[in-house]
Amino acid sequence: MAAGERDPGQGGRRGKLPDEVAANLRNWEARVATHAASAFYDLDGLVRTRRPRLDSIALAEVGAVAGKDLLHLQCHIGTDTLSWALLGARVTGVDFSPGALRVGAELAGRLGVEATFVESDIVSLDLGRRFDVVFASHGALPWVSDMGRWVEAAARHLRPGGFLYVEDDHPVAQVFDADDRDLTGLRIHPDHPYFRAGPWREEWPGTYADPEAVLPDPVSYQWMHPLGEIVQAVLDSGLRLEFLHEFPMEHWQRFPFMTRDGEWWRIEGDPIPLLFSLRARLD
Repeated sequence: MAAGERDPGQGGRRGKLPDEVAANLRNWEARVATHAASAFYDLDGLVRTRRPRLDSIALAEVGAVAGKDLLHLQCHIGTDTLSWALLGARVTGVDFSPGALRVGAELAGRLGVEATFVESDIVSLDLGRRFDVVFASHGALPWVSDMGRWVEAAARHLRPGGFLYVEDDHPVAQVFDADDRDLTGLRIHPDHPYFRAGPWREEWPGTYADPEAVLPDPVSYQWMHPLGEIVQAVLDSGLRLEFLHEFPMEHWQRFPFMTRDGEWWRIEGDPIPLLFSLRARLD
């Protein structure tokens, strides 16, 4: 495909979405323009510097991707997808938001890199081809309504020897109230118990890229997936778990009392896990 080409139909099926997922689609569509224009994503800076926007953990744990086929699940506007392309991967990004994919395709054209973007929900994705790496990161999993089906979709797109790599917020960190002002008063969020069944509803007109934004569709739903559930879904899919790592830092300021440490945000004393990563291979 040409640089930045979108493939809205082949392998990308959406059908009728569950009500919560349909609300999430409206919410993410409403975010697109704000995110594309934000300093948080700084698309002009990416084009100017051509410097990949991937953190040191993902770069080290995924390893060299030059000449490999990489599938990015829930790619949003494609900054991570295209970062892998800048490192030499042949990339395909998948997301349910057509507006986000248009931004990704345009950005690929500005960067002059080859990329394919497919509009689809993940659980029904069937591209009819296999990849060396299936990748997801930074806030992807709380938007997954069915972890088992999500991992199955990832696994069926791997060729033998390929691997699924996930780096995301640790579910333990999601238990706590993000508005807490200091560590000593850290409270459990009433809507986010670790073993919650079903989604929680949020109504926030802003977005992490611009907290002051006023979105026309502010309602969204997210799901809690304990670490054991995630690992069990990987094992049930037939993939071989190579590692599971936990880290005491985050790529964003989850709590107001976190302090910057190079590329990361940390809590003094590292009292709870904030990030995890896993890699699982198809033998």
